[in-house]
Amino acid sequence: MKLTEFKVRAPRGTYYGARPTKQTCESLLDFISDNQIPNPLEEKLLHCTVIYSRVFCGERALGDLDPHWKGEFDAYNVWPTSPKQDQEPTHCLTLGFICPEMHQRHRDLRAAGATHDFPDFNPHITLSYDVGNEFEYLLLPHYSGPLHFHHEYSEPLNLEFVKTKVNT
Repeated sequence: MKLTEFKVRAPRGTYYGARPTKQTCESLLDFISDNQIPNPLEEKLLHCTVIYSRVFCGERALGDLDPHWKGEFDAYNVWPTSPKQDQEPTHCLTLGFICPEMHQRHRDLRAAGATHDFPDFNPHITLSYDVGNEFEYLLLPHYSGPLHFHHEYSEPLNLEFVKTKVNT
């Protein structure tokens, strides 16, 4: 390769996420089990997206959060997702919540140049990437356990997240 052919490639985007505390993970997994939610996520996959930016954002992740960010249950949602491009969409179940600190961090990252594909930011934790067609999520009781987050991280955007993290 000639030096004149060398191109600097900026990362194509940046992902920021928040990890729930051990207590929150245990409570969520108990809730999932108690309510027989199909195809639950493993503990190590529980997270909340702070921002999914299709452009690089150079802001440093906050790391350990002191004090922890704390959320309050808001609502459940089910939406279609395609774990693999050649598969029919599955029904992803999320637990939505309100968290002022997370909302502020999202705004701060937007102000620093991060992008967001949706008109609103709605923090949520995915409980299952496939609850099936028949799961009655509207009958789930309100989640009353903790929603505490102890660590923010960032990584280059991975457009293949569902494929690589869930179907391996």
